[in-house]
Amino acid sequence: MPVTDQITSAFDELRLGETSAAIESLGSTWRGIGKRPPTAPTQRESAQNLLLCGMLSSKLGAERKTKGAQEAAKDLLNESLRLFTKLRDPLRAKAQIELALCYWRSGEINEAVAFITDIQPANPEIQFEAKLTKALFEREIGKIDTALDTLKSIESSAEAMPPVLRGQFHQQRAVALRRTTSDGNLDRALVEYEAALVAYEEADCFKGEAMVRNNLATVYREFGDYQRAHFYAAKALRLFTQLGSQHLIAEAEDQRALIFLAEGNYSEAARLSRLAAAHLQDSDQKAIHGRTLITLGRSLARMGQVQEAREELERAAVIFEHTNDPVGQADSWLSMIEELPLPTRTALEAIAHAGRLITDTYLADRFRHAATKVGKQLIGDDTSTFADLDQHVVDIKSNLVSRVMAKHGGANARGAVVRAANELGITHTGLLWFLNHHKDMGHKKRPRRRTIPFETRSSNTKKSP
Repeated sequence: MPVTDQITSAFDELRLGETSAAIESLGSTWRGIGKRPPTAPTQRESAQNLLLCGMLSSKLGAERKTKGAQEAAKDLLNESLRLFTKLRDPLRAKAQIELALCYWRSGEINEAVAFITDIQPANPEIQFEAKLTKALFEREIGKIDTALDTLKSIESSAEAMPPVLRGQFHQQRAVALRRTTSDGNLDRALVEYEAALVAYEEADCFKGEAMVRNNLATVYREFGDYQRAHFYAAKALRLFTQLGSQHLIAEAEDQRALIFLAEGNYSEAARLSRLAAAHLQDSDQKAIHGRTLITLGRSLARMGQVQEAREELERAAVIFEHTNDPVGQADSWLSMIEELPLPTRTALEAIAHAGRLITDTYLADRFRHAATKVGKQLIGDDTSTFADLDQHVVDIKSNLVSRVMAKHGGANARGAVVRAANELGITHTGLLWFLNHHKDMGHKKRPRRRTIPFETRSSNTKKSP
């Protein structure tokens, strides 16, 4: 096979996730994970080979838990980037995308986001791929609305893309929709997953189909249809096992653990999540490893194994801290509050940690529930009489009213009381009564204007003859 055909075939196989077929297409050019390929007849072919070997090193290094694979892949990709830049080749942007993915796989999510944001490809397909990658990173750090906006920006060009990229587009949008709380988004996610399946089947993308089935298991779990969730999770696990990818197998095992957790079968959930965590031990897949530890911690907590549960959740928090993953850290802290009987001081520290991390993420609702739980615990610990309890309630109401009134312009802004009453879910009269009994709010009763009868005004303003 001519060199150019080899390279084209390898790119096509990698886009489908077929790493073995890509290696076969490259032949003697592939020397192993992180190994530099031989020099090709032209600089462009050398740059392409470096790009392909860098891509393979990063993907296989993650799947096989090869230490140092991502750093070696970065070296290969940076060399290819320098050559493409020198040649003014459009594949320069492809090398940048793959470098961003390297940072992501090694847990450097902030660097990955910064890197992908600066890419401005001229080629429409590479531009589409860059936006898909950007949306992936935005979703990973909890910026769901931003990810949906990024996907919206390429929606009009999706139908013109190759089937595998169309599949990735629909799959990404489905995952993002699933993480939003708006009504109907689970139904919309199902539609997007079905569209992704159709596209992957058209492309003969075996790996993409397996990932969609694993995601469908999540949707049906959230719907409460556990039988169908188990069906899709088991099928995804079989497909991932055939692919031989350890981190994808771990994802499917964690998926099954989450279904058992939702069903109340905590011992089986703990067994499967422990198995998934073991598959990822010492791997580059830190984010997935952290998530499996959260599942394990929650399962152990519900079995009454409090100390072991806390250890696993703290391990997850440490992993997410080291990888600069704010959503993962917040998830760990919130899980501790939700699942464990924490001392008040520890609970306050946990909610404070989570509060600093959840801005603009999909965890806001969980944070509010966790904060309420911690607040009740704090009041309970600080209360010795009914009078103390009543005062705590008054203080909480006062803080709430003060915050909402400030949002609407302050206690004396025109219309503020009406708008605040609507938001608080109380009557206008009720809020006025509260304000009048809490002078510290600064509310001043507006003086009534006395209306002068029309006849009187007329008689007083008559001109003298």
